[in-house]
Amino acid sequence: MYLIVGATGRLGSLVARKLLADGQPLRAMSRTPAKADALKELGAEVVQGDLCEPASLARACQGVNKVLAAAHAFEAQGDNNPQTVDGAGNRHLIDAARAAGVNHFVFISILGVGPQAPLDFFRFKNQAEEYLKASGLSYTILRAAALMESWAALVGGPENLTLNQVAEIFEKVAGRPASKSHMPLPVMRVMSVVMRPFNPALARQIAAGVFMDTADQTFDMSETLKLYPVKLTRLEDYVRRTYELDIAPVRGG
Repeated sequence: MYLIVGATGRLGSLVARKLLADGQPLRAMSRTPAKADALKELGAEVVQGDLCEPASLARACQGVNKVLAAAHAFEAQGDNNPQTVDGAGNRHLIDAARAAGVNHFVFISILGVGPQAPLDFFRFKNQAEEYLKASGLSYTILRAAALMESWAALVGGPENLTLNQVAEIFEKVAGRPASKSHMPLPVMRVMSVVMRPFNPALARQIAAGVFMDTADQTFDMSETLKLYPVKLTRLEDYVRRTYELDIAPVRGG
């Protein structure tokens, strides 16, 4: 039995659908089970659970062999935030998995984590990583770069692209310029601090923009491909295959 925590999120739902298509027994955990009705129709067992409620995690982990922790609170605020979810919440989940005798724990982290990382989200992810490493569980930690599901449902690829290059690819496929705006980096730095008391989620998003503009997030897939020889797809090829039919009528008008 697989347990996916964050099964109604973008990544969690994709993994859940793949496992169900392969005939694997799956338990989907969500704070709002009604949002997982589509997975239930595909054969998933749906349970209510909250990373901030340890008792619910203990119930969700019973009888489970493998756990995928794909939930996060990057854009959230109030009581549901990176500290309570990505930090303490994941520690609660690791404890529950260990107590239930889970065989393997897969944790979705993020590229750039560290104890001195500029974003609190990264620091809490790092704390969860260290807790998992010390837990005694068999584990896999995936440090993903910023997921591109907002643009093309793509995770990784053979190229290291800047955001400007991503925009240029869409312009090239669409055959017309896109409307773009640029905010000066000093302004973003100030806003990420000024907005923190009023809108922590927005402040975190702006700080992430600063990080993405200044940090080196390039990576070399060669070693990973030796272990997992999958075929990587260039972003332009994926965009053309996925979106060109949708934008073709506009191009011809």
